[in-house]
Amino acid sequence: MKHKTASAILGAVAIAAGIVVWQSQVTREPVIRGEDLSWWLEPNRSGTADFKLALEEMDARCVRYLIGELDWKPAPAPGKIQRFLPTSVSRFFIRQQREDHRREAASILGKLGPLSKPAIPALRNLAHYSANNQTSSELSAQGEATGALVLLGDESLDSCIDKLLDPKNQDWKSAWWAIVALRTNAASAVPRIGQAFHASNDQKFRGRIAFPLRFIRSYPELSVPILRSLLSHEDKSVRFQAIAGLLNFGVD
Repeated sequence: MKHKTASAILGAVAIAAGIVVWQSQVTREPVIRGEDLSWWLEPNRSGTADFKLALEEMDARCVRYLIGELDWKPAPAPGKIQRFLPTSVSRFFIRQQREDHRREAASILGKLGPLSKPAIPALRNLAHYSANNQTSSELSAQGEATGALVLLGDESLDSCIDKLLDPKNQDWKSAWWAIVALRTNAASAVPRIGQAFHASNDQKFRGRIAFPLRFIRSYPELSVPILRSLLSHEDKSVRFQAIAGLLNFGVD
């Protein structure tokens, strides 16, 4: 019995060591401005001046790496062998898990323009991903991929707007996230959102379709009156978004 247990532990350690070696091979990544590319994928880096300079240096190697990030999935192997390993060792392998950077990778690919054409199939797979009870992070990654496809000319902004403005469309959340991800690139959505907003008496629907105005930040003559009218909305989260949107427009 002891022999079997020892063999199982040795086998588990060998598998774990193999995972580490494999990861060391597959995670080799381009270095941009002195930092690994994955460093630039951390949340909140995209708004910095250094990030804009880093984008200018990204090349086809970066695109290949980012395509790999779009296919992120939780690695199951450490969980299966964890029971055979000492706690300190199992914690080490858990720390080796790749972080989910699908949203950030899709965002960068959209910004890289024609250079990202090889990423279109992977972006499509992520944009059309569907599962029950999707989390907000999954929906935002899906929306960011759709936004990237719009920027790359493979998806229509109008189709996203159609989904958002259709009260019966069950896929409106991914379109909503895509328009938010596009920000000022979705400026042409504002007149259509305004028209649908004023034509509806459904407060929930009005709050839903007006939310992207905070991020699009275009057509202040149309957006600001809508956001101002939402300051008395029954949903406090909608009121918050309206205030944040008005702050984004500043003196307008």
